[in-house]
Amino acid sequence: MQNDYTTLHKNLDTKIAELQDKPFTNMYLIQDLKKQKLRLKDKMVGIVNDDIDTFVKSEQKRNKKLLDNMIHRQKRSDKKRRKERKKKIQYAIRRSDKVSLSG
Repeated sequence: MQNDYTTLHKNLDTKIAELQDKPFTNMYLIQDLKKQKLRLKDKMVGIVNDDIDTFVKSEQKRNKKLLDNMIHRQKRSDKKRRKERKKKIQYAIRRSDKVSLSG
């Protein structure tokens, strides 16, 4: 769609240049073509801005998802590390209890 607008914009520009080169041209026609060209340019800018907004929103969602996944992995890793540490402490307590009972 944007390519169609771009082509139309170039065609209007060419037509305006052709009309301006002729000695007796209708200035109102040239003004009207220039207004059409400006409206077309505004539409193209609007499309580009919408595309940029869509891209930014999708990147924000993607980054949030990546961050959430990183946080989730870190929580699982921390939980696993705490569980292993707890096992080591319990093992050390059992060993110390056995040593103190036998000693």
